[in-house]
Amino acid sequence: MPYRSTIYLDWGVFFLIEAPLAAIKPLLVAGVEPVLAPSGAALLTLNVVHFLEGGDQVEVPANHEIDVGVLVDLDNSKFSADLPQATVAVYVIKVASTARGYIDQCKVAGYSVTDPTTALSFELNASTLDVSVQDADGPILTCRQLEHELEYGEFTRIGQDVMHNAEHGVHRANYIFSGEGLTKPMTTAMELRIHPHPFLADLGVSPGVVNCLDQFALKPSSRGSLAFYRPDEVEVDETTQGAENQA
Repeated sequence: MPYRSTIYLDWGVFFLIEAPLAAIKPLLVAGVEPVLAPSGAALLTLNVVHFLEGGDQVEVPANHEIDVGVLVDLDNSKFSADLPQATVAVYVIKVASTARGYIDQCKVAGYSVTDPTTALSFELNASTLDVSVQDADGPILTCRQLEHELEYGEFTRIGQDVMHNAEHGVHRANYIFSGEGLTKPMTTAMELRIHPHPFLADLGVSPGVVNCLDQFALKPSSRGSLAFYRPDEVEVDETTQGAENQA
């Protein structure tokens, strides 16, 4: 992506879950170490998002995305004081999207992407947090809103995406995620169910309702933003821009 760019979303649910370390370690590249839960398990982020068309300094197609990441060691050492300083780092191990161009640009940036599966589709209710994701192989996951009197307010989170490609090796982009979201820590606002499916099969997480360590959501149909920042020495050729990254 460019040195600084911003993309926008109007729907998103975000989960933090545990997975067996033995299953996750082989999915990481050398030099990237997972952050562990007190139980010794790896910590995964699982997100479902709808991105809006357009952006600032980048042009993305409107698309639905599902992604999985691993919490890893944070490193702000290459980010000068005038750049956002992240508080958490995630190595994204899976990205799937309904837009081919978006996937292609994620691959250029260094994300571990899954080429669009046959008939990948997202069914979501724009006024709630309900969503189902499926493709020709069957359902991937479903999310059902359980609590209907949720409180939303303005938020800002600063995080770090960790990527890897042949040109730059392991490299990082810090981001500011802001908008209107859940105001309180949640673990039971939604029911997350994982289905037996190749996309999630190698994570070591048993199919069924998943116990969440944390749940977060953008207020449905509100507008959130993800502003990305890279260190001076890490730049991506802007002539390749067409679609960009994820949360």
